[in-house]
Amino acid sequence: MRLNYIINSVNFWFARVAYQRDSWDVALQNWSAEAEDGRVALVILTVQLSVWFSRLILKILMLIGHIVGGFMLRQMEYDADAYEIKVAGSECFETTTRKLATLDAAWGETQKFLVASWRETKTLPDNLPAMIQRSHQRLPGPVLQKINDTLGLHRTVSSILIPRPPIASGKARKANDAGNFPR
Repeated sequence: MRLNYIINSVNFWFARVAYQRDSWDVALQNWSAEAEDGRVALVILTVQLSVWFSRLILKILMLIGHIVGGFMLRQMEYDADAYEIKVAGSECFETTTRKLATLDAAWGETQKFLVASWRETKTLPDNLPAMIQRSHQRLPGPVLQKINDTLGLHRTVSSILIPRPPIASGKARKANDAGNFPR
């Protein structure tokens, strides 16, 4: 928790320094506008270029920090999946992954309905979980078949942050672990 706080604080500082103008920027801009001597203007221009270059370096460091953080989050997801397989077993993991994929598809259908409902009548449902459940029950066979066909059978383009379900499900099949607490 403490390390997470430090990392978030440093990222916030990088973003603030790299993107927000401060009183020094305003002062440099005013000095450059008021400078009558070419030598003074050259010094101010050099300082402004130095500030720009240092902000560029900070943006690059911030980007590197985001990439490293993304890979660390991805590894944590892989570790979480591995422990779920060890605890619940490969079959339960794959069932859970399939259920989450079908719920995601149902959520997508629900969102389409919500947007249309809001545009037409400016109303939203009273019970969103029940609406998602109804969408889940009404998923067409081809959508369910596509989800079943893609889980673990081929690699997809993976995100930087989390492993895609097909990759994780494929690892579960390869592990073929009964788990410590199978159902």
